[in-house]
Amino acid sequence: MPKGNRGTRQTSGWGHALASIRRNRPFLALAAACVTISIVFRQLTTTFALHFENSVPALDWHGFQFKPLELYGFVMAVNGMMICLMEMPLTAVTRAWPVRNCIAMGYIGMSVSFLVLSFGAGLGAFLLAMVVFTFGEMMAFSRQQAYAASLAPDDMRGRYSGFLSWAWSLGNISASAFSLGMYQYSPNLVWLSSVVLGVLGALLIAGRISARCQPQPRPSAFRSQRGGL
Repeated sequence: MPKGNRGTRQTSGWGHALASIRRNRPFLALAAACVTISIVFRQLTTTFALHFENSVPALDWHGFQFKPLELYGFVMAVNGMMICLMEMPLTAVTRAWPVRNCIAMGYIGMSVSFLVLSFGAGLGAFLLAMVVFTFGEMMAFSRQQAYAASLAPDDMRGRYSGFLSWAWSLGNISASAFSLGMYQYSPNLVWLSSVVLGVLGALLIAGRISARCQPQPRPSAFRSQRGGL
């Protein structure tokens, strides 16, 4: 994260920060996008897990018995292994790409991954969905925190980061409240809704949903930076 500046008594507190955030259209777009993508991300530990349990039977592989819960752990481990082995090389490859485009493509990747489950419900489908999801996660979250920092005034980065955490929590709460009920009605409706939310978040990040031109982040804010929410 870039080094910030110490605030003054006149600029401290949330009142001044919220007034600044209201005037910061690119940051408001990022906060709205965080709400949408956090709903998508939350599916990984709610409807994705439930659908796996309902769809994937136990596996007998050369005499070894694997219960559905063990297979789900393997699928989740793929996510962690890919991030450990591939995130840094992927970040190096995409470093020169426009940051908003990277985040937008990551959002679309995460959301589209759930659409795979509409065409198949076997172990292979879940593995493919996880691979696509993880690539999107690495694309988006390796750049998102640095982008957020570049939009914040130097003396308000902590409060701007806190506002994004609130937006992320709002999405998590919304997902927990509505997604499971929607899944009981139709799993495919959940996957389609995830795609819509991911594309909406991508459009917000890319600046397509705005009547006014959004300024580019300060180039200096991206020197040797990476991170995620």
